[in-house]
Amino acid sequence: MKRFIGLVSLGAIVISLTGCSSGVFKSHDQDYVKQAGAVYPVVPPAGVKLRQAQNFYPIPGTPDTKVAPPSDVPPGSDFGRFAKAKKPAATPKITQAKWSETPTGEPTLLLAQNIDTAWKSVNGALVSARLKILDKDTMMHSFYVLSKGDKVTTSTPIYRIALDKKGHDTQIEVLDSQNKLVDKTSAKQLLTVVQQHLA
Repeated sequence: MKRFIGLVSLGAIVISLTGCSSGVFKSHDQDYVKQAGAVYPVVPPAGVKLRQAQNFYPIPGTPDTKVAPPSDVPPGSDFGRFAKAKKPAATPKITQAKWSETPTGEPTLLLAQNIDTAWKSVNGALVSARLKILDKDTMMHSFYVLSKGDKVTTSTPIYRIALDKKGHDTQIEVLDSQNKLVDKTSAKQLLTVVQQHLA
């Protein structure tokens, strides 16, 4: 029995190999060649003219203009606005002190500050002018100074620069050691120094 099955199997193998070699199982790799055919060009009827074909798309005529190079400035930017911007007008210097006179004609300074602010301003002016301050009386709002030098003798004039409240302003006067208004020339000279050194 085993021998019979072996012979049958061997016969089947032989038949299969014979079929391949004899064309029973054919290959279809070249079938497309048989179906291929030549495609002939279209022949127009007699009297019909065809347009000449071109191998590119036609470009419409454009004027011969030069193309500007791209700008480095971002679109919509207006850097010229900085040049157009007006410079702010210079703030006019406000004169803090203006000249005035006493009823008898002696010169005084009228400072547009309250008396506490004026006290600090006059003190700074005297220091800036390097005038010798001998004493300060905050109760009477007065400075005792020397107009020249820094030595005090029996003949050295000592001036009292007195501040007096005048409404919202402060009036500055120059008095002598007897609390009397000094002469116009001395008052003018000393008050001019104060005015020039006011901050």
